[in-house]
Amino acid sequence: MTNRGRTFAAVTIGLALAVFTQFIALLMTGAGHGWITPFWFSPLLFVLNPIAFTRVAGGRKWAPVIDIVLIVIGVALDIALYTRTVAEGVEYFSRVAPFNWVWLVFWSMPQVGVVCRIAYVLMLRPDADA
Repeated sequence: MTNRGRTFAAVTIGLALAVFTQFIALLMTGAGHGWITPFWFSPLLFVLNPIAFTRVAGGRKWAPVIDIVLIVIGVALDIALYTRTVAEGVEYFSRVAPFNWVWLVFWSMPQVGVVCRIAYVLMLRPDADA
């Protein structure tokens, strides 16, 4: 597959997963009686998923700055998500099980993908420990 084809597939899959994740977040709101915080965080995946999935698709020069920025953004958003969930009330998180765990898996995909990409590149580079 060409770089253009990989990029198109990565962006398409990233956007499709963002739509699915936003739908799950909408279901979890429960008309205001569920876990609402993911509804406000999920739209960020419309930007993060295509970028992260394009990075994971490979076939390009490794750009550690972009990967590190994606990881830092991911960690910052995870902290913000946790903080907002605690402020909203952790009981709302428990109330929407098992959808909460499904949403968290989809929320984590870009971060896990980028971490795996970094690990893969570092394992292939003979000078990785330098």
